[in-house]
Amino acid sequence: MVDLIHINAPSAVPSEVTLAAWHATIGNEGVIAFTQDSECVSSNFQVAHKLSRSRSAIPVNSMDALAEHSLPDDKAHDAFFYVRRVEGDAACVFVRMVLFARELLLREVDEAPVDISRPFLGEIDRALVDLMTCASGKNVGSAPIVEAWETRGSREDVLIRWLRGHQIFAALTQGLILSFKSIANAIRSGQGQEVRRWADLTVSLLRGSGASFVLTGDFSVKDYNDRIRPSMMPPAVPTCLSGLMSIDHRFLVQTIRDMKPALKGLRDQDKARHERIHEELKTVYDRHVFVCERFVGERPSLLTAGSTEKSGPELIKQFKTLRVKPFESQAHTARLHAESRSHPGINYSSAGPAPRPEDTESKRQPHDL
Repeated sequence: MVDLIHINAPSAVPSEVTLAAWHATIGNEGVIAFTQDSECVSSNFQVAHKLSRSRSAIPVNSMDALAEHSLPDDKAHDAFFYVRRVEGDAACVFVRMVLFARELLLREVDEAPVDISRPFLGEIDRALVDLMTCASGKNVGSAPIVEAWETRGSREDVLIRWLRGHQIFAALTQGLILSFKSIANAIRSGQGQEVRRWADLTVSLLRGSGASFVLTGDFSVKDYNDRIRPSMMPPAVPTCLSGLMSIDHRFLVQTIRDMKPALKGLRDQDKARHERIHEELKTVYDRHVFVCERFVGERPSLLTAGSTEKSGPELIKQFKTLRVKPFESQAHTARLHAESRSHPGINYSSAGPAPRPEDTESKRQPHDL
């Protein structure tokens, strides 16, 4: 069974100030204390039930958002992945989303076997816990995570893992929108300690995002070809779907682009943290390539075969180059342009508006996470 995850439109992701005010007004010490509870260091089954109780105690002050999508494809993406956009108390929606995403992770491992290592699961769990604690004003890494990962079920429907994995990734993406914007705000206001806190959260969220790619694709190539791919193509759905159709992903890309002055400030103030974020962002794309290569190999996408000779993994590598460019120094960017002249098939320019579904990156590739 796949439950809806209720989340904000990405433009409505609350600021750290809004979240702090929400915690102060609601006085929901149970939610904050839960993330610090030493009893959390137990099995995923036990923690999932505690999360459910904590989430149910948060008042629901929201309603369906009817006009947050400007494109039909955004709605198609959300409908397929059981994502429901809501509006109202953005901080309340955000906190409930984080708790639910962690609950989804723990329930998924409880209900179906996983073949990935426990450290990968721990990276996702750590990212969601860090997001909750940092949004509550606590230090990143101060709360315990699950240590005993147990699988009590034997569910075989891989589509549930595919859908839940994308839901978890949506929550992590909204967390990254929060953390990147918070870095920029802290740099502008000269708050060095806050810069470090939000930069550390960004590293954790990127790590968790990369690990979530691996979990989401944790099934066989046969299962992908027989179950996942057909579910994302006509006649099962009106149009071929892709994870890159996510409005959250598109908003995050634009957020990072808009942060170029702040990223330069981070590089000048804390080169080590800047480099850690840079490296983790590259790793996210590397793990996406890993999953894509498993399922697609070096074949061109069905939807772009007539317009490009590049394989799915090659396209993701090109996107990686574009996305990490805001983190590069001017000297490094000059080197990339020199390389592009030697390899004219790759375009290193990231100029232009935020990618839309009609752009190259958002062409409908069913294999994309």
